[in-house]
Amino acid sequence: MASSTQIVLLLLALVFAAFLHDAHAYTAGFEMSEAQVTAASKSSTGCATDFSKVDYAEVTSVCKGPQYHQEACCGAFKKMACKYTTQVNDFSTTCPVEFMAYLNYAGNYPNGVFVGRCNSGSSLCS
Repeated sequence: MASSTQIVLLLLALVFAAFLHDAHAYTAGFEMSEAQVTAASKSSTGCATDFSKVDYAEVTSVCKGPQYHQEACCGAFKKMACKYTTQVNDFSTTCPVEFMAYLNYAGNYPNGVFVGRCNSGSSLCS
């Protein structure tokens, strides 16, 4: 039986693979450079914040599918992401990917609900 750490790592790997696969789709609205995608994917620096222990209810309680209304979702997303501005905007670490992976997992969100719709430029919180 797989340990919870192995399951979390597998989940992160799968979400990260989907993130990289959809990087071109994100790039249009997210302006994430290829260098940032590469840096995030090859980052040997883990994230100092344990996003697995964060309570995502602030977002999941208001951002509901299947419509995922942009105003409600983006307002909650920005409020939450900006609590961790330094971490979620640091693409030299795994923090941005971990934050998005755990948020998407907590709310069972498909790719694209937040990234590209709720951010401007190359940061998750600005």
